[in-house]
Amino acid sequence: MDDFVALVMLVIVPAIPIGLAIWGWRAASRRSRILLDRWIMDNGYTLVSYKTALFKKGPYWKASRGQRVLRVIVLDENEIEHNGWVLCGSTFKGVLLSDDVVGILDPIQPR
Repeated sequence: MDDFVALVMLVIVPAIPIGLAIWGWRAASRRSRILLDRWIMDNGYTLVSYKTALFKKGPYWKASRGQRVLRVIVLDENEIEHNGWVLCGSTFKGVLLSDDVVGILDPIQPR
């Protein structure tokens, strides 16, 4: 029986926080996509692509760990492509418990 307890302590107990971390990451990803879609619809854009900004966070370099910063490419109503940054979640509630979403588009570069 002691071998079984040792196995549980070495394998299963460390797996619990790892599983919770993975669940939290996926839940935050789903929630940030919902908030991004809401921001896209509210501003009349069409989403071309997006990715989570893990290290380079643009104008949101002070974002808390609970917030999600996304790098987006959108089309406006005139089919002009814009790059920008979207911040999902609030400083204290994070992305899981807040509906806050703010976006900043990069200035259009003349050609």
